[in-house]
Amino acid sequence: MPFGRHTRPYFPREELRHFAAALRDATFVRADFRALLAQAGPGDFVYCDPPYAPTADRRDGFTAYAPGGFSAQDQRDLAEACRAAAGRGACVLVSNHDTPLIHDLYGDATAIRRIAVRRSISRRADRRRPARELLITYLPKCATLER
Repeated sequence: MPFGRHTRPYFPREELRHFAAALRDATFVRADFRALLAQAGPGDFVYCDPPYAPTADRRDGFTAYAPGGFSAQDQRDLAEACRAAAGRGACVLVSNHDTPLIHDLYGDATAIRRIAVRRSISRRADRRRPARELLITYLPKCATLER
């Protein structure tokens, strides 16, 4: 979706062609995260961008777009599935809100990095402020984290 006002929006034709070529051998699957993560193993990289956990100022955590929502139990199941996938040799990256629940669920991760992200979805631009998020990494025991 274009951002801002443009008299002639840029269409990223070459970028899309490059992306399509890079994904030529990729397989896309629509399934529950539990089933997919159960298949992850050595040599796999998994990025999880779940409906985020609720924060103090947003009680629903923006989970309403997922059928049936995404409960605290779903958050716990995701953390366990990520841990298990790394135990089988996969590299796993998870993003989520910076909340006590998420810190608790992923406390044993290889690395947890705090980041501030800009949101552009508030109706009042003057009230937008960076959101605090976490990037959580699980690496297989044989891997190291480059900084």
